[in-house]
Amino acid sequence: MFVPTLTEKKLIISSDLDCINSPHKMGELEISGSKGSTKNQYIASISATLGAMALGTVLGWSSPAQSPVLDGEVYSFSVSDTEFSWVGSIVNLGAAISCLPTGFLVDWIGRKYTMLFISIPFIIGWTFIIWPAAVEMLIVGRFIVGFCGGLFCVAAPMYIAEISDTKIRGLLSSFFELLICVGILFSYVIGAFVPVFWFSIICAVIPVLFAACFFWMPETPQYLLRREKVDEARKSLQWFRGSYCDIKNELEDMKNDGEEEKKNKISFIAMFRDRLALKGILIVFGVFFMQQLCGYSAVLFYANSIFESAGSTLDPNINSIIVAAVQVAATIPASLVVDRLGRKVLLLISAVAMGVLIVILGFYFFYQVKLVSQGWLPVTLLVLYVIFYSFGAGPVAWVVTAEIFAPQVKGPASAIGATSNWLLAFLVTLFYADMPVGQNANLPLHALACINMDKGEVSEYTNGSTKTQYIAALAATLGAMALGTVLGWSSPAQIPILTGEVFSFTVSASEFSWVGSVVNLGAAVSCLPTGFLVDWIGRKYTMLFVSIPFVIGWAFIIWPAAVEMLIVGRFIAGFCGGLFCVASPMYIAEISDTKIRGLLSSFFQLLVVIGILFSYIIGAFVPVFWLSLICAIVPIAFAACFFWMPETPQYLLRRGKIEEATKSLQWFRGTHCDIKNELEDLKNAEEQEKNNKISFFAMFRDRLALKGILILFGVFFLQQLSGINAVLFYANSIFESAGSTLDPNINSIIIGAVQVAATIPASLVVDRLGRKLLLLVSAVAMGVFIVILGFYFFYQAQLVEQGWLPVTLLVLYIIFFSFGAGPVVWVVAAEIFAPQVKGPASAIGATSNWLLAFLVTLFYADMVAALNNYTTFWIFGGCCFLGAAFVLFVLPETKGKTNEQILKELGAKD
Repeated sequence: MFVPTLTEKKLIISSDLDCINSPHKMGELEISGSKGSTKNQYIASISATLGAMALGTVLGWSSPAQSPVLDGEVYSFSVSDTEFSWVGSIVNLGAAISCLPTGFLVDWIGRKYTMLFISIPFIIGWTFIIWPAAVEMLIVGRFIVGFCGGLFCVAAPMYIAEISDTKIRGLLSSFFELLICVGILFSYVIGAFVPVFWFSIICAVIPVLFAACFFWMPETPQYLLRREKVDEARKSLQWFRGSYCDIKNELEDMKNDGEEEKKNKISFIAMFRDRLALKGILIVFGVFFMQQLCGYSAVLFYANSIFESAGSTLDPNINSIIVAAVQVAATIPASLVVDRLGRKVLLLISAVAMGVLIVILGFYFFYQVKLVSQGWLPVTLLVLYVIFYSFGAGPVAWVVTAEIFAPQVKGPASAIGATSNWLLAFLVTLFYADMPVGQNANLPLHALACINMDKGEVSEYTNGSTKTQYIAALAATLGAMALGTVLGWSSPAQIPILTGEVFSFTVSASEFSWVGSVVNLGAAVSCLPTGFLVDWIGRKYTMLFVSIPFVIGWAFIIWPAAVEMLIVGRFIAGFCGGLFCVASPMYIAEISDTKIRGLLSSFFQLLVVIGILFSYIIGAFVPVFWLSLICAIVPIAFAACFFWMPETPQYLLRRGKIEEATKSLQWFRGTHCDIKNELEDLKNAEEQEKNNKISFFAMFRDRLALKGILILFGVFFLQQLSGINAVLFYANSIFESAGSTLDPNINSIIIGAVQVAATIPASLVVDRLGRKLLLLVSAVAMGVFIVILGFYFFYQAQLVEQGWLPVTLLVLYIIFFSFGAGPVVWVVAAEIFAPQVKGPASAIGATSNWLLAFLVTLFYADMVAALNNYTTFWIFGGCCFLGAAFVLFVLPETKGKTNEQILKELGAKD
């Protein structure tokens, strides 16, 4: 997250004290975590969503209660399977029935008193569940608590949306789903360790706790104005915005909105003839249709079977706790990013990912007899499915519901939407056993068609002015794909080469370790001269020039006369690949508009992992000779595509070629774009660069250059010493410990596919979330997962039946590496230096990266032999946490900033 400097904190605090009623300032205040004008909004939202937690305990109750109730351990009467299916599903029916009257109730007695009023019947419902005289009374009790829970689904999101500043409305609205998940987890944890009687009593305390907390919160200003209680509305708004804030303008806007609402007020029946209201209802129905019919209930219903198929002997209650904990953990980041990424992106990513994962899960069960030894696969799919549901479809549907309607129809229209949600949930839960699942992979099309994305970012990314930048960036990163094929080649080639199937000479295991690791050494050696070459012959021709030795390197690999020639060929290929690590990110950063610079720069890592996956797939099915020939074609394809791209305007200006620079910039910005101002800025920057030009050795006395090198070394330290190479090296052993009998090549393809799949969303969000947040989340998550993986191997003898656990940890680790530490460091490397030192300074940073990679790859086996694998993993985990601290306290945020702004943040003087 954004951590303000001391100066920024002073500005933020002073903005509150000076009563500047600016949404931007309020947004800054909230992000900083300061107790300012948004503090009371957080307090009220959390108090309101304690009702959602009460609903979560109702939804979670049936899972731990099922076995004791069916076994006759709880009540004086018996409960059959059919009756218990009604005990479980009747909650959804109760919630569906309550939503519509709630839509009128919130407009009659208010949002606050509607929620407070419901606490009494909530406790009555729990009383029926705790002391039922017959199964019918138990079902009635479950219906009542469902009815009360459904009421919160209308009133709480509406309350939060009306009290929230627009900058944090998405965040606060997403608390609703988060507290539902917390309530479900609470039920699972309590229910696993205490009898059902005491478990039910504890759950009954939650609505009492809600009432005790929420009683002190004000009614929403909008409702009070609707009731013409102007003084109370002013007091309410002042409380929510902070006592020092000038609310005059905002209150006036609310009054005007209230007057407009009165003029446009329509009846419930007339609402169905209102085009906007109908469109809103259709949208809400669509997102709830996705939420309920995405198969989530089915996947959770099948969760214990999935754990059993993985060979797990854990208690079913523990399985439920694991799933619920994953839900909570994934909902939290969704809450944090919903106001940055927008509702549409989260729903779209969530829907596509869930569709893919549940279809694969369906194929697993279709071929279960043949895949009986791959028990880790369904568990991994289950965890990923729950993560993507909780990251989008779960919380964001409620955010959309709170925002989509006009005030005059918000109550009844929201109620209709929520009713559809609970009716669908009721039908899916009741009739799941008779339903086919996995047919909703096309649901993202609905999200794409219906929900308006915040801030209009999609059109920015697809208009004519950026098209040529995308073309040039993709052409440049074909060189990164060529590097990826080099890195991926050794995995499918290892066994055939060691068994003597490929060459006329033998290669020992020790010699092959050099064949694998010398690529990193070659890349390290190439980076420094590349830093000078890009300033001498240009970014474009440096990359084109390297295509020739790249093909020569592959020729040495394809037709070596001895093992030394094979190693030399790998060194040359690594040398050429390392050159792209300096030139390609630099080229992309210089041609890109600041709005999409992060996205285009992250293409580098994306194409590297695509190249690795390409090698894995081809190498799994063709001999090494043909694999090598196919890989040798990639640098030729790069040269054929990139030859037609222009040089960067910055380099051409540096060479005094103003006319060529003008043509280059016009091509990158589009023929209809006025580039006069930007070209003038580039000329001024070039003049400034000439005035500040320094030699290579003087660079080490320049404070800004040294700070940039330190930052680059820090992020590359995180990337390489996070243990990514160690985890990938150990991947096949992890698959084997899970009972997998797959070919090692197939294991490699799975890992490569996960890397590609996780790098794509990182590319899409790096310009919205920023570099710092992605790196911080990535580093912490990797540290946690690799430390847990270390504990697994430490206790492996006792955990032999939990083979699904290391595979899940491996997949999650790779996802978070690919989501942050993998692609984002190259984005930072392209942005952090002043133009006069960019070439050599970037080269020094890239050299450190490849040297670290070389050392980790070469000495990893020795570390395991000396320290054991689990100690090695713990050391890498410690490095991840050190990297996270470095990112938090040292790395500046470069998102959306010009090079001049970045340098000023590093301490440059005007």
